Amino acid sequence: MLNMRQKQALTQTIKKRYRTSTKVDKSRILNELIATTGYNRSYARRLFNNLQKTGRKKKRRARARLYDQLVLVALKTIWMAADNICSKRLKPFLP
Repeated sequence: MLNMRQKQALTQTIKKRYRTSTKVDKSRILNELIATTGYNRSYARRLFNNLQKTGRKKKRRARARLYDQLVLVALKTIWMAADNICSKRLKPFLP
């Protein structure tokens, strides 16, 4: 059984040959890699075509605030007075 580093090294060495091969050869190369590493066929294909996820999370843009600080303080006070109920049940108390 291969460890992760060996699998990655094997994948990198076969990648160049895979990219320049014909469709029939690509299928044969994939079969060899699957038999050697135990990878899923779709995952092996994604590795060869650089389609795997990078693992980095997208930066979320900060949304503009809807309420200023005074409104938030008042809303929190009402919410605490209503015994921290959910927003659906808090709505009738707001008008």
